Amino acid sequence: MLKPRWHVREAMEILTPSIERLLRHTGRPGFHFIVLNPRVFPWMVNGDVRKAILHEGFIGGNDGRHEYREIALSKAKQAWISGMPNIFVQTSAPVLLQTGDTPYFGSFVYNGAVAAVSGLDPWFDQLVSMWIAGTFQEATQSYRQKWMKEHPDEDFFP
Repeated sequence: MLKPRWHVREAMEILTPSIERLLRHTGRPGFHFIVLNPRVFPWMVNGDVRKAILHEGFIGGNDGRHEYREIALSKAKQAWISGMPNIFVQTSAPVLLQTGDTPYFGSFVYNGAVAAVSGLDPWFDQLVSMWIAGTFQEATQSYRQKWMKEHPDEDFFP
């Protein structure tokens, strides 16, 4: 019934006009984004964040200045392990930082949905992460509501 990969793709489609406008506003060529599977927890995959990736991609162009995928992955891991945006880890809970973590912020957690972005300024990385996590969650909610209306006699999701 619930299709996380499909819902995150739908979220990205919904956000595309805003993302394109933000890229024009910032003058940055593009960014890498990562969305983690909210059904995969660190203990299930020995803390390997790569095994929790639900969807990722690069939007726009790459200026080649940084390893944007690896930075986004580090941001996502900080958020995934802590359950909070990595700016909170870095400013309020630095004891959670590990060797190899990025010092940049730019992730977000919304009711279990983790998204991270790298390639913009950190504050815009965080903004786009918020957009992605929130829209992913609400696209799934929209699908759930439609399903419930279409299946009023079902007691459980298939």
